[in-house]
Amino acid sequence: MGRSMTQFAQFPPCRVHRPGADREIVVTWEHHLLVLRQAVLRFGPKTKNKEVSRPVSHHLSLAAILMAVWLLFSGHLDPLFLTLGVISVLFSVYIGYRMEVVDQEGHPVKITTRALIFFPWLFWEIIKSNIDVARVILSPSLSIQPQVFTVTAAQKTAVGRVIYANSITLTPGTVTIDVRGNQFDVHALTRASAEGVRGGDMDRLVCRMEGSR
Repeated sequence: MGRSMTQFAQFPPCRVHRPGADREIVVTWEHHLLVLRQAVLRFGPKTKNKEVSRPVSHHLSLAAILMAVWLLFSGHLDPLFLTLGVISVLFSVYIGYRMEVVDQEGHPVKITTRALIFFPWLFWEIIKSNIDVARVILSPSLSIQPQVFTVTAAQKTAVGRVIYANSITLTPGTVTIDVRGNQFDVHALTRASAEGVRGGDMDRLVCRMEGSR
């Protein structure tokens, strides 16, 4: 490093004349090194703290879930099959680790227990909305009032906003047609379904599930 610095020091300073300026600017080799260092820091590869972005709990829970799914689909408890299952699970977790997708967004561990409260509520809302939509379709008057409106999502994370947008779409009578940050464009089949989204119950429950409230 000292030898290369000496070689840089052998270069004479450059004189640059700026258009419109009354004097020339002297550019030394130290200035070139400073510009090069700033470019590397700005555009070079970014390193992340893997202990923070990908905690061990995410990998352990992913391995447990994959093993449970493998046992459910396999149905074999022989030592050979269990060994193959463990190898497959470990290899899958390793691939996810190398791809950097096992994180709070790709595998949200923290919302698992709170999801046990939200998804039964969502399932009941889907059943009620199915009945309402079927009643409207079978009605001779076909009393629909289609409309498009915008709602503001209060979720703080991308996972929360994705769950909220998909929950609106899963509920018959409403569809999320566009997402712009925390602004959702929603199409509703009836006025009642539109008021159900505007009421904010689903938004609050998703916020509670992601832990922002």
